[in-house]
Amino acid sequence: RKPKLMVLMVQYEVAKRICAKPPNMNLLALSVQAYGRPKFIRKVSKKYFSPPPKVDSAVIKMSGIRNYELGKTEKILKLARLAFQQKRKMLRHSLKNYNLPKKYLKKRPQELSLENWREIVNSKYRSRKYR
Repeated sequence: RKPKLMVLMVQYEVAKRICAKPPNMNLLALSVQAYGRPKFIRKVSKKYFSPPPKVDSAVIKMSGIRNYELGKTEKILKLARLAFQQKRKMLRHSLKNYNLPKKYLKKRPQELSLENWREIVNSKYRSRKYR
């Protein structure tokens, strides 16, 4: 059985990255959000640990854990991985070998939500290499 809810304590900076939203998305956030809804609960100071670590921690809650169609999720993450390799570039440059919906051509990968990536994959994008 898959879990319905997870509560995790991770490094504070990692928690911020996992819970990021556009225009500050990253590949880690996209990967985690493909399977559930992360929510930042609270920061936990390093002073509450013995011995104290060098960094603060944070508690995050993962709810709505779902098992999306793995094939589509893998396609989303594969395409996003390519785009995030050149995250400062617009998608029309970083994914120039793909036919993308026009509304995304001038966007950068960190500006797109998981739903935007789903829309791209569902739009029957295809590589121009294989025409």
